[in-house]
Amino acid sequence: MKTPPATPYLLPPEDAVVDHPWTTDDGVEVPERFDHWDPYTATDLFRTVEVDLDMVRAACNLGPDASFALGASWSSDRTRLAGGSPPVELGTLSGTIQAPLFVSVPGAVAGGRLTLLTRLALRSPGASPSVISPQRQGAILWTQESRLWLEGAASRFPISAVDFTNVSWLPDGGLWVVEWDPEVLDAPVLSGLRLITTPKTLSSCRR
Repeated sequence: MKTPPATPYLLPPEDAVVDHPWTTDDGVEVPERFDHWDPYTATDLFRTVEVDLDMVRAACNLGPDASFALGASWSSDRTRLAGGSPPVELGTLSGTIQAPLFVSVPGAVAGGRLTLLTRLALRSPGASPSVISPQRQGAILWTQESRLWLEGAASRFPISAVDFTNVSWLPDGGLWVVEWDPEVLDAPVLSGLRLITTPKTLSSCRR
């Protein structure tokens, strides 16, 4: 069992932030596995996060002029690519606030196991933080991680179009490569395999 990393600054208690489940655009809670995921469309995901900013400031020894932001990002273990959306700025608001978050995951650059990270970060410590308060802009105060599988039994063979010249682990001058992770034996077959090809090759195959 891994020991949680210790930060050199104060953190808010767990109940200072309440994260609601990720949902699709029609309000349905995201399942652990997308059985009908389409690699040629984007997957839009939404969630609401409640933050007690007064509790955060009190626990971190920060003044009322300290400011914060919430952000969400995604990463794919199959393509090793990641993305996110612009942060939601909370500024110097006080009390308990509800912030909507949104990420759009392009199907062409995702697949396999998708990791969704939600973070509360410090924007500014204000004028008078204590010596053990978080002080650097971007210091992470709270993180929540969700995981789900893309490419269920109804999906087509997963394909990603990637510029080989910009990715160091892909062969230079090649047209395609099949990636397989033998360590993930409990994954669906279509989540464990992926054809990675150049955009030009993929375009030719679709004609």
